[in-house]
Amino acid sequence: MAKTQIAADGASSLSLRAIARELNMTSSAIYRYFTSRDELLTDLLVDVYNELGEAVEQADATAVQQSALDRWRLVCSTIRTWARKNPTSYALLFGSPVPGYEAPPERTVPPATRTTTVFLLILADGHARGDIELGPSRSGVKVVDAELTRLRGEVAPGLPMMIVGRAVAAWMSVFGLVSFEVFGQTHNVLNDHDAFFRFATDELARSIGFRVPRR
Repeated sequence: MAKTQIAADGASSLSLRAIARELNMTSSAIYRYFTSRDELLTDLLVDVYNELGEAVEQADATAVQQSALDRWRLVCSTIRTWARKNPTSYALLFGSPVPGYEAPPERTVPPATRTTTVFLLILADGHARGDIELGPSRSGVKVVDAELTRLRGEVAPGLPMMIVGRAVAAWMSVFGLVSFEVFGQTHNVLNDHDAFFRFATDELARSIGFRVPRR
């Protein structure tokens, strides 16, 4: 019911009272389950982050014997497929922020990082196999070392910081590609979204250091 309301009116319009009316419940009854709109919104975020994380983890589990590049491609396409099938859920995670709501990190960060963890494990495997070239260093990466050290240390401590920096930028770009498509920003710009997504994610893989054959 909450997702239906969000799909119709947006996350900012989420209302416990409105949900109670739809369920033929009294307002006091629904507050036995959720103390506030923010608590309900947090539960929804956790559920949806876990749905996306599970989809990505299951996809990668089917490809552990494949190359890191093929796993990268599969994970990227899985995120896109999931987002297109679940646009309301995707918008809840990556759409406009809900005014006055601040997600509690202790509850939302662990499920939110499930996809990132898979991605970093793929990169760590690719680097260990020699499938990712470090390339020339850039002095600017030192600026973000402190920001990325924690992320690298938790999942892939042996991964060079340069690769981590490039990877985070590429990961953000993947979600940017998906968001533009899901939110209709590519209308009258692209006709073949499938081909462009393959092209773009391969170019992002090159930016990380993967050796990507030209199609």
